[in-house]
Parts: sequence; structure tokens; C-alpha cells
Amino acid sequence: MEDHIEYVVGFAFDDDADFVCLIKKAKPAWQAGLMNGVGGKIEPGESPREAMIREFREETGLRCDNWNLFMELQAYNPGVSGSARVYFFEARMKIQELLGASTTTDEQVCVVSVPNIRYCECVPNLRWLVPMAVGMPRDRSSGRVSSFLAAEIGCVAKAAPVQSLELEIA
Repeated sequence: MEDHIEYVVGFAFDDDADFVCLIKKAKPAWQAGLMNGVGGKIEPGESPREAMIREFREETGLRCDNWNLFMELQAYNPGVSGSARVYFFEARMKIQELLGASTTTDEQVCVVSVPNIRYCECVPNLRWLVPMAVGMPRDRSSGRVSSFLAAEIGCVAKAAPVQSLELEIA
């Protein structure tokens, strides 16, 4: 059992945020067959953003460099596993690029209409993470996520303001 694991999960949208690239998970077992964002473990010496760029390229065949961190989640699972920190990113790209995503691993890549996510079999948090990612105001001049934060969640100051949530699984 690892004491602490760090992951990235990304949601790549078309410029109008009408479509999002998701992956049908094969593993871990609790996610098998469910849709989730593209991502994976952060490798030693890698920053979360570098991991997001790598994971998206490995799993979709696309290079996307404009990932914006919008939330960190710290989870604890006492007695079962150690802690995990998950960095959530969003990015925008041209619809033609997004539709060029292809399955490059044993996990199927899908481009899904954002409103249709409610009808997908997906990991439970996807139904609030995708709207959160879509709804983050953007600084139009830089493409970076603005300083808007949901007050009830709080924030952690990083390269860009980030929403932060800590969970303890009973």
C-alpha cells in the first residue's frame, strides 16, 4: 500500500464547451466501465501540469498544452489505503482537434456532448466536476482561469487560484 499517491484528471472541451473528451475506464475496478476524465498518476519529478500533458497525449494521441488547474482534491481512506491528491484541469481546443482524439490504450476515448453527461454511466463526481470546469470564468486575454472561487469550498493559492476540497472516506 502506497502512503500517498498523486493523480491528474483533465477535461478537454471544444472552444464553446459544448463537447468534452472523456475516457471509458478499464481500471481501477471501481471505475471499470464508467466514463471519467483523462488522467493518471503523476510520475516522480513531474509537475501536475506536465503529468496532465503527458497523460492526455498517451491516452488520446493529442498534444494539448493549455491545461488550467481548477481544483485539487485531497482524499483519505483510513485503514484501506493512504492519502491521495487529485489535481483537476480543464483545457479548450478547436472542435476539429478534439474530434481527432483516438483510443491509444485499453480505455476507450469518447467525445461527449456536455449536456448528455447526465445520461452517461460515469464516476459519480463527473456530474459536478464537468459543470464546474465549464463554469470557471476565464481571463479572455490569457486563457487562464480567473480568480472566481466557490466560497463554500474555499481555495488554495497556486499558479492560478484553485478550488480545494478535502474528503475523508469512512
